[in-house]
Amino acid sequence: MAYRYDLTKEEEVKKYLDNVLVEYQFQCLQEKLPDGCGRLGDYYFQVRPDLEKSAKLHKENCDKNNYGHSCYRYGSMLLQGLAGKKDIPEGYKYLEKSCEQGIMKSCYNVAVMTSNPDKQFYDIKKAIELFQRACVNKHERSCLQLVNIFLNGNKDIAIDKEKAFHYADYGCNERGSAPLCARLYYMYRRGVGVEQNKEMALMYKKKSQILANQGPEGYRHQMEMGE
Repeated sequence: MAYRYDLTKEEEVKKYLDNVLVEYQFQCLQEKLPDGCGRLGDYYFQVRPDLEKSAKLHKENCDKNNYGHSCYRYGSMLLQGLAGKKDIPEGYKYLEKSCEQGIMKSCYNVAVMTSNPDKQFYDIKKAIELFQRACVNKHERSCLQLVNIFLNGNKDIAIDKEKAFHYADYGCNERGSAPLCARLYYMYRRGVGVEQNKEMALMYKKKSQILANQGPEGYRHQMEMGE
């Protein structure tokens, strides 16, 4: 029968974390499992912080094994200066690699970095492509970004309210996103990208509230409904 830890006791928590470390070390250093090395790198990032060890593990796991999460973690550490000196171009490179490995939060972060016309990586077409990729892979904030891009436009992208409505509709009705249902409420209420329809607006206002109330552990999105 497996040992049951009493995690209300400090000594039991320490014993548990020690055993977890041994398991992750075995997975990474002996079995050479990419996901094991990712877990070990995260252990040193979050549980018993040793950022130098964490950065080294994640970098090696990304470089040798193309493990997407490690590419994301190391890239993020470079951007924040947590892996030594802050290195924005190198961090961007690792996030790009992570995105190529299917990590949607990396695609989102690269898209954010390429969507700002005042920053060095500006490439709005690339940003839109990456936001679209992440949006259809259940990354809610990417769908929101697409709505904002097409609602507001910029020097290289014309305002396209119909496209903005499309992504709000997709995020709400296909992905069950409370904030995007709130956007539909606003768009139907004001006739933005769609014919004005106050009955539909109220329906989406109610839907957004229901979805927000269903958030995990009582988490509720803070939404500006407007009047």
